[in-house]
Amino acid sequence: MDKLQHYSQYIRERFPVAGALSYSGGLFYAYYFYQSFVNRYDSGILYSLPGFFVVFLSLFHLRLLDDIKDYKKDKELHPQRMLSQGLITKNNLRKLLLLVFVMEFIFSAFYGLKQIYFWLALFLWSMLMSKEFFVAGWLNSRKRIYLASHQIIIPLLGFYAANIAGPTSYGSFSILIFSIAVLSLTLTYELSRKMKMSDEESYPVLWGVQTTVFSAIAVAGIGNMILLFLFFLAGVNGFLYLAATGVFSLFCFAELSFFIHANDRRAKIVKISGALYMLATFLLIIIAYQ
Repeated sequence: MDKLQHYSQYIRERFPVAGALSYSGGLFYAYYFYQSFVNRYDSGILYSLPGFFVVFLSLFHLRLLDDIKDYKKDKELHPQRMLSQGLITKNNLRKLLLLVFVMEFIFSAFYGLKQIYFWLALFLWSMLMSKEFFVAGWLNSRKRIYLASHQIIIPLLGFYAANIAGPTSYGSFSILIFSIAVLSLTLTYELSRKMKMSDEESYPVLWGVQTTVFSAIAVAGIGNMILLFLFFLAGVNGFLYLAATGVFSLFCFAELSFFIHANDRRAKIVKISGALYMLATFLLIIIAYQ
C-alpha cells in the first residue's frame, strides 16, 4: 500500500467526509444566509465556496491536531488505529496539517485582508485547543470548562462565514444572539454523542443521567426559543415555526426515553437524534433566510 492510500485510509478511519460536509455546510450556510439577510445583500453561492472549503478544512485540521495531541493515549487505548500501528506517523500528520493550513490561508486570501484576520483567529484558537490552553491537568479535571473552551471555536467559524456575506460590524448584536442559538445546537449534539453508559468518560457517567439529560434539553430549549424569536423578527413562513418545534420535541422525546431507561441502545438513539436535530435546524435556518 503506497502513502497516498495510507492517507486515504486514515481519512476514512478518522474523518468521515460525508458527515463533515453536512456539518460544515449547515454551520457555514446558516451564518452566511443569516448575515446576508441582515445585510440585505446576496453574494451568491459561487462566491461563498472558498469560505465553505475553509470551514470544512478547519474541521479536518482540528481532527489532525487532536490525533497528534492524543497520540500516546490513543496508542494504548486504540491500538488498531493506523496511527497507533505506525502506518501513518505523527510526522506524516504534521505535513498534512501544514498543507491544510496553506490551503485555508489561500482560500481566505480570496476575500481580502480582513478575512485573513478571521482565519488567524480560528487558527490561533485551534492551536491553543491542541495545547489544551497550557493547563491540561486543570482543564481535564473540569469537564464543563473544558467543553466550554472547545465550543468557542464554533462562533469563530460562524463569524468567519458571516463576514463573507457582509461586514460583521453591521448587525453585530444580532449575530451574537444568533450565535447563542447555533452554539446551543452544537453543544446539544456534543452532549448527545457521548451518552454510552459503558463508557467511563461519557457525560452520564461523569455527571449522572439526570443532570446530563436535563442539561441537554435545557440547552436545546434555550436555543430553540431564541431561534423562534429570530424567525418572528424576520417574518418567516409559519411552517418553519412548526418544523423547528417539531424537531426539538423529537429530540426531547429521545432524551426522556434515555432518562427513563439509560442503556447503550438508547444512548445511540440519543446520539442520532442530536445529530438530526442539529442538521435539521441548520436546514430550517438556511431555508428561512434565503
